[in-house]
Amino acid sequence: MRTCGLEGAFALEARESLASKMTSGWPRRGRKLLEIRCGDGYFLEAFWQSGFDVTGQERDPGLFEKARLRLKQAAEFTLGHEEHLPYDDGAFDYVVCLNWSAFTSDVQPLLEEMFRLATAGILLAFPSVWSCHGLGQNFFPQASAKFVSPWKIYRRLRTLDPEGRPRWAANLLGPAFSWRGDGLLARLNRISIPLPLGAFSLVRLDLSASQTGTPLIIRRRAMAHEAAANGLSRNT
Repeated sequence: MRTCGLEGAFALEARESLASKMTSGWPRRGRKLLEIRCGDGYFLEAFWQSGFDVTGQERDPGLFEKARLRLKQAAEFTLGHEEHLPYDDGAFDYVVCLNWSAFTSDVQPLLEEMFRLATAGILLAFPSVWSCHGLGQNFFPQASAKFVSPWKIYRRLRTLDPEGRPRWAANLLGPAFSWRGDGLLARLNRISIPLPLGAFSLVRLDLSASQTGTPLIIRRRAMAHEAAANGLSRNT
């Protein structure tokens, strides 16, 4: 499931550490968290152990069963496509996706769904084209690797929430051959920086607590009210 060389034990540990750090400020007791493309449940289990009420979504039946076996009764699961999830608007406090870009580089539909479902915050992981690993693909391309421009993601976030202030972080800063051992390069790869310059980059957006829904939901409701008002005025 995990591509771009991110499947090794070293990289997996580094990714879990950074995801935990980026969500450390989120309240947990009684808070619902959805992980989109939860895979075999590795990260979902970590979120559950940290105190969230978790739900996992996965499209691959094999991985779906592995996640269910891993978490048993600790989580709820949905098998299906991540861009058309069977949940009401604002069904979760937090929505995270740590495996999206292994499958597609089109982030817009996914972000729209994340904004639709979350009321408090979203977290998205991606392998940055600005990373050392990403730049290396110019010379040693991987057919399965889909590196993403942070600028592209930023523009999409601005479209969905013009007032939002994304928070960025990244680790695995060196080339893939350095993601092992305990030497200097390995230690550098464990360091996180507040810029999307790593093979594992994250963007977190906390939604305003004063809102009754996410910006996308609010705009949809406003458009619906406007359409209803226009229809009423035409009929009167």
